[in-house]
Amino acid sequence: MDDLDDVAARLNEAALSVPKRSGEVIQRAARDIQTQARQRVPTRSGARLRESIEVEDVDDLTSAVGPTAFYGHIVEGGARPHEITGAPLAWPEGVFTSRVSHPGVKPHPYLEPALEAVLPGLIQELGRLVQEVL
Repeated sequence: MDDLDDVAARLNEAALSVPKRSGEVIQRAARDIQTQARQRVPTRSGARLRESIEVEDVDDLTSAVGPTAFYGHIVEGGARPHEITGAPLAWPEGVFTSRVSHPGVKPHPYLEPALEAVLPGLIQELGRLVQEVL
């Protein structure tokens, strides 16, 4: 009976420690993704986008990584040609118009490659954690 009690105690201890330790691993990985993404931001987008990439720890097991700059998703995924309409738009030459045909922009991924760079290490570290518990 002592063996069974010992196994039950170890399983209980593991059940309590795994979420906390997993959360620490995930939070570390989120900060690694942030670092990688900041290094991958195209230089033309400048420091504003780079510095806007933040990590938010949503809960013990969830972290979100992404830019607060309003155009971050456009740099990442690009944009198709489109029309811009609305309030008068001014050009440096002093020309005003209410409609412009934007040619679109090519994507310059920085978040997805950052995730792809960090993910194998995250999976490996979580696998080690599971092996320790078992």
